Amino acid sequence: MIELKLQKSDDSYSTAAKQRMEENIEGCIETLKAVGTSSTYMTLLYGAAVQVDGRNRKVTDFADIEPLEDKAKRGFIVALHRADLETTIIGILRENGFTKIEKLPDTGFLKVEVERPSMDQLDAWAIECDRHVSSALSRSGKIKVDALSQIAKGVKNEFIEPVVAHRARLQLDDLSLSSENFLKVIGMTRKVHFLGYGLQLSTEEENKILSQTRQPIFKKVGEFMEG
Repeated sequence: MIELKLQKSDDSYSTAAKQRMEENIEGCIETLKAVGTSSTYMTLLYGAAVQVDGRNRKVTDFADIEPLEDKAKRGFIVALHRADLETTIIGILRENGFTKIEKLPDTGFLKVEVERPSMDQLDAWAIECDRHVSSALSRSGKIKVDALSQIAKGVKNEFIEPVVAHRARLQLDDLSLSSENFLKVIGMTRKVHFLGYGLQLSTEEENKILSQTRQPIFKKVGEFMEG
């Protein structure tokens, strides 16, 4: 979906870094896609504990949690493995803010539907987007550092000519800038899904990033993340 350009050098160091940066961007897109979806709510139960036979156990030891088949609805299914824990697990669901709980007849399943998200939840999802983008930016920076280190070793061991190494460093600078911009615009695109184009921005850079979300490539990525 995302392709970075090699315009200054197509040396092996730059080519390898390009691939790693693209994979990092694709991974970030997948992570951002999950923010605010049923999987976000489902994770609330992964760390929840239940008392069983006098011991603290994880809810997921006794229940499978799966998204709803109807993608138009927000929620998930809890498949209970022990009927005697139904009341306890329903209590845990309610403690976590889930109120629309329906027991499906003739099954050990609970259908949990999620209400329209509150403004606090939307703000929290936007903050989560920033956190994921920050992590991806750190990974992108490390990829560049790793490539520069390999180039330095290559020059020292005479595997690469200094002139070629110079072009490779310039290419890495371009790749790094492009990767960072992609990540920031993708993150902003996902935040727009939650808060709209009226979201509050604090810097001129953020306004420039927001303006790029309307470009065809980012609109395509945005449609994928909403999908």
